[in-house]
Amino acid sequence: MIQITGDREASDLLKIVAKQAKYFTSVALNEAANAGQAAGKAAVSKPFTLRRADFIRNTIVRVPGQDFATKSKLSGAVRIDDRVDSKGRKRDYLAKFVAGGQKRPISGNSLAVPVNAPRNASGIITNANRPAALKGKKGYERITTDRGKDLLVRFTGRGRGQRVIVLYSLKKSVPIRAVFPFHDVIERAAVAAWPDAVANSVVNALLTRKD
Repeated sequence: MIQITGDREASDLLKIVAKQAKYFTSVALNEAANAGQAAGKAAVSKPFTLRRADFIRNTIVRVPGQDFATKSKLSGAVRIDDRVDSKGRKRDYLAKFVAGGQKRPISGNSLAVPVNAPRNASGIITNANRPAALKGKKGYERITTDRGKDLLVRFTGRGRGQRVIVLYSLKKSVPIRAVFPFHDVIERAAVAAWPDAVANSVVNALLTRKD
């Protein structure tokens, strides 16, 4: 508890607050940004069915040395992880659902959109059931329908009992809808947390001050 008993003590406290203003502002900024990050992670499950929930949520990050406020850098941030790992892969899977647009193949001529591709118990298509692994495999074939649709199919059975199972639809590009309002979610949560974050940081700065 902080008690003020006179004008002089009040003046002294104001001087302390002014002296530590950059410190408690940086603390408040980080607290508000942390609230935004938590809100972003919670919001991911609304527009998506997450197969690897923790992995996807953990791509909403605050990068040390870049996104944390300090006394000399009074700004904090939350981002979708855009760093590249040791294998050259990026983790910014959510970014395309923020801005929307068109998804096109990184390599090859088409994108394989799952239709009836087998999935494991976690709902994930394993490497063994991806188009690259099925190419040239007996019973699997790429066909073009009379309507010009390119499909990767599996033939089962023989003669009149033969069935054709469509595993993938092969497309030049697919639209990506902007279904994840990342910036709005982060901003709303951070703004809501800001008043309490400032109050808490000022009180803590005064309580832990060294006279």
